[in-house]
Amino acid sequence: GLRRISEGKEEARGQKLGFLLGSTRAAIEERNWDEANARLKELLGMEASHPEAAALLKLIREGRMDDQIAVLLEKSQEALQDEQWTTLVDHTARLESIAPGHEQLAGFKAATVEGMRIMEERRIRARKLYEKALALNKGEFSESALETLREAIRLDDRKEYENLYNKMSAYTRLLMVPRDYSTINEALAFARPNDKIRIAAGTFTESLILNVKVDLEGAGHDKSIIQCDASASVLLATREASGSRVAAVTLRQTGIVHTGERYPVALADGSELSLEDCHIDKGSGHGVAVINGGTGRLRNVQVSECGWDGLAVDGEGSIAEAGDCRFELNIHHGIDAWGGGRVVITKSRITRNGLSGVVLMSKGMQSELVQCTIDGNREVGISISSGARAVLRANRAQGNLLGGILVVGDGTTVAMEGNVAEKNNKFGIEVDRRSTARPFRDNITRENTGEQLRLQAIMPEEVVLPPSLLDVSAKKAVEAGPSSPE
Repeated sequence: GLRRISEGKEEARGQKLGFLLGSTRAAIEERNWDEANARLKELLGMEASHPEAAALLKLIREGRMDDQIAVLLEKSQEALQDEQWTTLVDHTARLESIAPGHEQLAGFKAATVEGMRIMEERRIRARKLYEKALALNKGEFSESALETLREAIRLDDRKEYENLYNKMSAYTRLLMVPRDYSTINEALAFARPNDKIRIAAGTFTESLILNVKVDLEGAGHDKSIIQCDASASVLLATREASGSRVAAVTLRQTGIVHTGERYPVALADGSELSLEDCHIDKGSGHGVAVINGGTGRLRNVQVSECGWDGLAVDGEGSIAEAGDCRFELNIHHGIDAWGGGRVVITKSRITRNGLSGVVLMSKGMQSELVQCTIDGNREVGISISSGARAVLRANRAQGNLLGGILVVGDGTTVAMEGNVAEKNNKFGIEVDRRSTARPFRDNITRENTGEQLRLQAIMPEEVVLPPSLLDVSAKKAVEAGPSSPE
């Protein structure tokens, strides 16, 4: 009887060991290193000299290290593309500490040296701008001095620069929310042309209509949040408010409507509107819309997670200029210009949008993309069609699912210099035989799936019609933008 009990215990022990061994292997296959390590620890607790333990432990250590390296490589590449130099320095140092012989390390180290040089140049330029603004400080309001200081702060955010900016901002009439006025709309009701409205940290649930030129500035996009539900735009700038500036806030819609017409988060309706250092997100429709001959100027703005385009520009004379911006994870296109609208985009990133990165469809109107990264979008990176004109210079189209750069349609014209199309699915660069690519020089196509470069491609003669012009009078929603050509 004792022998049978002993045999039963040994059988149960063997089953337990087998279970732990199988669980460890399964966790390794799933790359769940914490789980694998925990199961192996149990195994060693039962049998310290298990014959497979050393090999399994080696697999776990090597696998965990491989994953750490992969994460560091991804983060380093992201920091490099976004020119986040101090972040790149940290990631590169970490990579060198755990994988000193990695083949990509030398490239990242060289990039950090170049990044530090760029940062030093920015610091020197910022100091010169600060000194220029200081010389302009005559105890009275000066928009040029304030803009000089804003540029200095963007280049090198120092407390002394901010202090001078706050001092010189106070030379104009300053309306404080909520210190002087409980809501932003209340401050707007009392505002006169060129007044400055300062918004403290906090969340303000309001829909704003600008009918007078004002300078509306928050405490930072991560501190001052203005939001409203999707039944209205968070910010509408009318013609009377032309020249207004909105800065250092997050503009956000709450909820979503599933209709053919939706309100954009921020709208320039025939007016000139500057958006600086803002986050615009979670819009039911477009993130930023510029219509009816308006002008939108975006600087260091992130537009993300909107139901339609990140930036939509429509109507004769409408233009959007964006620099150092990011358009990400929008359900339709990152940037879309049609119906006479055009864009000038510099040093920006258009990434992981649900359709194309950039779509240009305004016949005869010239748009420009310079030093931009257009990557990871679910259709093509850049689509130019319907007789539009474009200048593409020193851009990178990478990892887009339906191709890198597409030029299609009768009369469509593009000038391309120094662009890179790499690792895109379907093709790198394709130009319809009915379109013109001139000049076309110093462009690189590599590692794309399918065709690398076709300059006389035969495309279907399909006409993609844009929708009617956006119409946003006081309380009218807008339509979605057109689809890009297949």
